[in-house]
Amino acid sequence: MDIFDLVTSARALQKQLDKKEGHFYYSKEGALGNTRRKELAEELYKFGLR
Repeated sequence: MDIFDLVTSARALQKQLDKKEGHFYYSKEGALGNTRRKELAEELYKFGLR
């Protein structure tokens, strides 16, 4: 990501961070975050990622 893209995306990224959506969907702490990361790991495993 170049500096232009970073600057123009900053507002959208901040909104995603605040709501734990988009790029930050899996960053939520606690049980919900653990569940999201576990589901992601299981899905990637099904696709053959090891």
